[in-house]
Amino acid sequence: MSKNLDFTVCRNATYDSVTASRGNFDVLYSSGGSVGGGSSDTNNTAYGYNALISVTPATGSPFPGTNNVAFGVSALSSNTTGAHNTSVGSNSLKNNKIGNANVAVGSQALFYNATGSQNVAIGSSSLYSCTGGSKNTAVGWNALLKNTGDGNTAVGSEALYENVSATGCAAVGYQALKQNKANNNTALGYQALYSNTGATGCTAVGYQALSKQTSDVAYGNTAIGTQALQNNKQGGHTAVGYQALQNNTTGIENTAIGNATLYLNATGNKNTAVGFCALRDNKLDCNTAVGWQALQNCTGGVGNVAIGYNAAADLKTGSNNIIIGYNVQPAAEDTHDTIIIGTSTHTVVLIGNGSITGSSDKRDKTEIQDLKSSIDFINEIKPVTYKWDRRELYPNKISDGSKKQEKIFTGFLAQDLQELQDKHDMKYLNLVYDEDPNSLKICKGDLMPPLIKAFQELTATVKSQKEMIDKLSAFVNFN
Repeated sequence: MSKNLDFTVCRNATYDSVTASRGNFDVLYSSGGSVGGGSSDTNNTAYGYNALISVTPATGSPFPGTNNVAFGVSALSSNTTGAHNTSVGSNSLKNNKIGNANVAVGSQALFYNATGSQNVAIGSSSLYSCTGGSKNTAVGWNALLKNTGDGNTAVGSEALYENVSATGCAAVGYQALKQNKANNNTALGYQALYSNTGATGCTAVGYQALSKQTSDVAYGNTAIGTQALQNNKQGGHTAVGYQALQNNTTGIENTAIGNATLYLNATGNKNTAVGFCALRDNKLDCNTAVGWQALQNCTGGVGNVAIGYNAAADLKTGSNNIIIGYNVQPAAEDTHDTIIIGTSTHTVVLIGNGSITGSSDKRDKTEIQDLKSSIDFINEIKPVTYKWDRRELYPNKISDGSKKQEKIFTGFLAQDLQELQDKHDMKYLNLVYDEDPNSLKICKGDLMPPLIKAFQELTATVKSQKEMIDKLSAFVNFN
């Protein structure tokens, strides 16, 4: 056979017409000639004992069994008609027969591949058990070791190690997706999605993110951050941040964005936390927290909403509250059915029965004086009826009555109140909110003090007049 070779380098080797190589060290190269027993195949290169020993004669077009490179003991030793394969390492692609365009670098890489094509295995025993899977990429010791599925990517020692037939998975990092058996999962990081077996459509980025997830129903989870959703067993979660939702087990459909958000939540459902330590200690359902440490100590409440820096951090067991503002806190840790809006020092509270309260503590006020006479001011206020005819409904932003509503309302005109405040030097009443000059607004609640003052003045007048009438009556009756 050697007459068809451009060169043959052998040590302790003999050749006959059937066997390409027998011995410890063989180098064969063919250019228009052949490598392999009785072969007429072209452009094969073999370097190593039993490398490419089984390649068979080529027939048809394009020629099978051509353009293979095998370096190492028994590399591509079972290949018959597979073409365009590259095998570097002892026993790499050893059992390949008809698979094409595979690359194996490392001892026993793609060892059992027989029919799979377009695989890349770099690392000792990478894609070791892949028999017929195609389009897989494995880089690292034992990466995709047991794989037979298609279209998987593993970069890192033992990444996707237990994956057998699952497809469309990507794992980057030591032991990422190591025990995976389900489709369409993505893991990036040391032991990310390590224990996942049956759940599909999960994404884990970070050290041990989703690492202990084992349940088959824990589908569609996204975890980005060290140990995010680490202990999870259910689906529909999004966790972004260091240890976000780390202790979640059976809770479903939670969203946590920020370090340690929903950290202790184990069984709570449908919670949303955005901000450092938001809802950190939460254990129940349907709470929403947006802001640094918002609702962080809530353990027994449900249906709460907190928005703002440290908002409702003192709430523990209260439910159905809405708390909005910088460092705004409830009256008690078990407050229920209350709306609080403001800041840590100035708040407006709407209690469950419909009452509205505002901060008015004497200890927070100074330069306190009696309100001056308001009766003339009140007497000049003009209550009116009107129909809305909003300017934004018109292209030129000028209303002409053609788009008016039919419903009649009662109230005041902001411009009238503004004019009266100027006239009576009572701007301090702040009845008109004029931060937006294109849309003046009225603070109706601030009418209460001048109304009460006017009522007191009328009462004093009536009382004085009554006393005078009583005296006159007594005088008349006496005479």
